[in-house]
Amino acid sequence: MSSTQVNSHAGSQSILKWLTTIKLIKNNPDLHHLVIALNEDKELKTLLNQVSQETSNKILALMFLELKTIHPEYAPYFESLLRIGQSKPNLSLLIQTAQWLSNQPEEFHIHNQKLLEKNELSSSFYKALRLWGDQLILQQAQDQSNIRELYLNELFPDIKNVQVPVGVIHEESHHPNQVDMLYVCAIATVMGAKRIFEFGTYRGQTTCGLAAIAPDVSVYTLNLPPDQDPRYAPYIGSFIKASPYKDRVHQLFADSTQFETTEFAHSMDYVFIDADHSYEGVKNDTIKALEMLKPGGTIVWHDYAAKSPGVYRYIQEFSAERPVFRIRNTCLIVYRDGVSVEQFEPATMLSSLENAEYTPEKQQRAE
Repeated sequence: MSSTQVNSHAGSQSILKWLTTIKLIKNNPDLHHLVIALNEDKELKTLLNQVSQETSNKILALMFLELKTIHPEYAPYFESLLRIGQSKPNLSLLIQTAQWLSNQPEEFHIHNQKLLEKNELSSSFYKALRLWGDQLILQQAQDQSNIRELYLNELFPDIKNVQVPVGVIHEESHHPNQVDMLYVCAIATVMGAKRIFEFGTYRGQTTCGLAAIAPDVSVYTLNLPPDQDPRYAPYIGSFIKASPYKDRVHQLFADSTQFETTEFAHSMDYVFIDADHSYEGVKNDTIKALEMLKPGGTIVWHDYAAKSPGVYRYIQEFSAERPVFRIRNTCLIVYRDGVSVEQFEPATMLSSLENAEYTPEKQQRAE
């Protein structure tokens, strides 16, 4: 058995112990299949998705009560956390908990004292919590905004014929979805972009992927100067230096809040925003992207996800004035100048067994 399997099994057993301790199993038939499956060490995400939302929230609330028991000195804090969820009926306890956990470092500190390490929480439970929380937080944001979710092929029907370099994937990032940057380059390709602006260079992998889409493309990439970003300084643009497409790349160094767009006004076919993820940062970069965008151009934002509250909060606000698309199963938001989000007719996708079996209507009936 691998170490991963051992950890997963330990996590499942830990959750089983918690559920047994709080006597939730005995009093809730809805969890009967969950207990059996936990003993068989099946994937927790699948199991938890089978229980009702009410039961899910009850599990989370009771788990926090269990944490309070383990650390009685912090009982008032955990009670306060539970009250937050209960005082906001429009926000489930799950959302509150996921937001709180997402913002914690590797060690939890309350009042400057170490509480517990993340790995002391079951890793399986933590992953399931993040998956639930991400889905609910984003769904809530989308329900209150003009964001239309489509598959990539529905929005760009010719994209299936596009080739992009696999080198844009940053495997070391441990990001759960590695297709996002492939999509970023594919969209630029299918749109025939010749002048591209990127907010946030980092190592330059995406930069080089964008530079590879055509011989006559020019990519302008903006990043903080190395002396203002010492943590990332050794890595900024490292891929560009060794790239065969480096002559197509123009590196710019400035704080984007101080960056003047006059030279680039209304000249960019495509703008990619993946820099400062704070609300103020995303807002600034978006305003400047619009100043540089050509009529009919495209803006793409990365990290529209619960882990980046500044991004999804600003996109929600932005979409009230300029509706946008979200690429399904990614962290990408797309704005296409001159394209009506409401009236846009998605391309027909090839039918598949998955589509036939898992339509939203069937899912709703099942629930």
